[in-house]
Amino acid sequence: MNKVIKGEKHFTSSVWILTKNNPKKMLLLHHKKLGKWLQPGGHIEQHENPIETAIREVKEETGIDISFLTDDIQIIDEEGKFLPVPTFFMEETF
Repeated sequence: MNKVIKGEKHFTSSVWILTKNNPKKMLLLHHKKLGKWLQPGGHIEQHENPIETAIREVKEETGIDISFLTDDIQIIDEEGKFLPVPTFFMEETF
């Protein structure tokens, strides 16, 4: 595991996956390094936006395809896109 530097920030993207039926069920994965149950997600790569990261991570970790999330991306031109606003932003400090 890489050494964590105080104040260093890592940008990640994650997704809460819920069933439609009641009672609702949520998909959680056991994170081996942290020893916690978390929603699917991971670090944003240099060439990705948060939506692309979420799609890639969910596919890698669960096999579930959530590429429909790109439906809400509005392309401006070759150099710009409007991304949908996430439900929330969260910052954790270590």
